[in-house]
Amino acid sequence: MKIMIEIAQLKALVDNFVAEKPQLLTWASLALPKTLPHEEKLRQWLQKGYQAEMSWLQRSLDLRLNPQKWQKGLNYAWVFLCKAPQALKKTAERELKISHYGQGEDYHTYFSKLLYTLAHKVSAKYSGFKFRVFCDAQPVAERELAQLAGLGWKGKNSMLINRHWGSAFFIGGIFCNVKLPGEAVPADDLCGKCTRCIDACPTQAITLDKQVDANKCISYLTIEYRGEFSSLQKESLNGWLFGCDICQEVCPWNHKHLGSDTENDFWPHKVKDWENLFIPGSGLTNRIKKTPLSRAGKKGLKRNFLSLMT
Repeated sequence: MKIMIEIAQLKALVDNFVAEKPQLLTWASLALPKTLPHEEKLRQWLQKGYQAEMSWLQRSLDLRLNPQKWQKGLNYAWVFLCKAPQALKKTAERELKISHYGQGEDYHTYFSKLLYTLAHKVSAKYSGFKFRVFCDAQPVAERELAQLAGLGWKGKNSMLINRHWGSAFFIGGIFCNVKLPGEAVPADDLCGKCTRCIDACPTQAITLDKQVDANKCISYLTIEYRGEFSSLQKESLNGWLFGCDICQEVCPWNHKHLGSDTENDFWPHKVKDWENLFIPGSGLTNRIKKTPLSRAGKKGLKRNFLSLMT
């Protein structure tokens, strides 16, 4: 009875923590399977070469598919959805476009802080609590774990979609040694016959089997790709300087969450402003530190900018 009371109190502690943090949208817990059920689809995706030059996805495959291997005894996961610092917006009329998640502080930083704060809060009350935080910086299949936990379904654009919050959020969590009450119930796939994301993708990067070919994806090209663009790749950028939100902007599940274009942006979207930022001594290198744009770096951003200008 005492253990049951403590578990109930622990769940209440987590519920209250999430309720008090406006960045956190919702959460769920699950027992980790020995192997994630999406193994075959992930292997097929890799075999097709859809990972492009992201070779670490192949190297870390075993850990991604077998989350129990992260640390012995951590057989459960608490998975959280965290809102982006800025809402999705319609970007069609902008000179230069930056993904909504690129506006503001790097989510790896503030989301991880929240997760560690919660984990340490639990540890202070329950001495036997063991944990490991994950937040898109480790080889963890966050989307698949969230799907198994019942936090959403995999959309046709391969994004996790939550019926209340759409898809404009980040996924992270805590591997731990505590099973909380309740069973994870997978969410129904509510995409139906809708193909708006597939139809809107200007590079046809989204396949009919809920996969994305990174070789064609604007987000991959402007953030992860390190080479010089071919003429075809330059033409495919569609005004995007960093990332791409097209498949999320058109998704009906995101429409009620679209922000106002009058909301101030952390980054400008005028060509002239970015011309000034690329002038030596403008401080761009320091400005992109601790923001998502640091992933592309000044060199990558300049390549993207010049490609858009030619």
